[in-house]
Amino acid sequence: MRLQAIIACYNKQCFSLKIMAVIISDELLASTHLDEQEIRIELAIWLYQTHKISMGKAAEVAGTPKFAFQRLLAERQIPVSYGPDDLAQDLETLQHFGR
Repeated sequence: MRLQAIIACYNKQCFSLKIMAVIISDELLASTHLDEQEIRIELAIWLYQTHKISMGKAAEVAGTPKFAFQRLLAERQIPVSYGPDDLAQDLETLQHFGR
């Protein structure tokens, strides 16, 4: 596992981003019968189910829009929780679009 920190700026505000690369051998990857996108989805669902991250963050990890991630949860009959982090992210999104 490799961790790298970078500084990003958006709208005159700068913040630190940490990027983590997880290296999975071809043999292990082949044994899962999953491609990279499917592994990201599985990781996102696990992190969400174990209450490690919000739904919005899980959708980011999965690389899908939030509504698509909600659909994935529904297909697997995983209950959707809507907490303070989700509300904050939704309010931030609305503010970003000027609503």
